[in-house]
Amino acid sequence: MSALFSMIVLFLQLTAAQLDAAKAAYRKLTPADLESHKAAAAAPKTAERVEVSERMRSASFGQRKFLLVAADGKQYWVEFFPSTNRPGALYGPFDVTAAKGATPSTPSNPTTPDAPKK
Repeated sequence: MSALFSMIVLFLQLTAAQLDAAKAAYRKLTPADLESHKAAAAAPKTAERVEVSERMRSASFGQRKFLLVAADGKQYWVEFFPSTNRPGALYGPFDVTAAKGATPSTPSNPTTPDAPKK
């Protein structure tokens, strides 16, 4: 049983290239891009958490930041842990391949019928 679990865990982990791509996409976001896209729902429980906090000399300054990267490596959320200066927050989802001025991902709705043609 534990061997099967280990195989499943290895299968679900993202590659270093996928994580690096998510970090690069995150670094392209401006603070305004980030703040304007507060998450409407929680990130999937299967998302992999990667810390992207800037290293500070004092633990009382700064805020811990994490990327929650979807299992397929195509989307990510930005999670801020609470700090002494601001509450925790979750932003996204954002597309990993999005460039500067990124817009959050919006689910498509293929069941919406086209407008009737005249």
